Amino acid sequence: NKTRKLIQLKKAEPALSNYAEFVPLYAHENTYPFVYARAHGGDVVLVALNPSAQEVTADFEIPEAYTKYILLAGDTIVCDINKSHAHVVMPGQSYSILKLQ
Repeated sequence: NKTRKLIQLKKAEPALSNYAEFVPLYAHENTYPFVYARAHGGDVVLVALNPSAQEVTADFEIPEAYTKYILLAGDTIVCDINKSHAHVVMPGQSYSILKLQ
């Protein structure tokens, strides 16, 4: 069921399509989380992945100014967005797909 939901989400969100822009936001060697944005037109989706067993945090800049987000899929995480800066706290073995607004 989770896979079906993700396939439907990919079809419904322009920012998750094959032709959407891919922008790594937080990617450090041997460190998690891995956070990236997908964008198409005015739609921006933030994807955060933490496959490790431990809770992780990340601070990074977002190219545009946003203040809110909607959880589209995955786990609820702590995500503080203040204009173009974001702070994320993720539990172990979690992922989150957020639509920025």
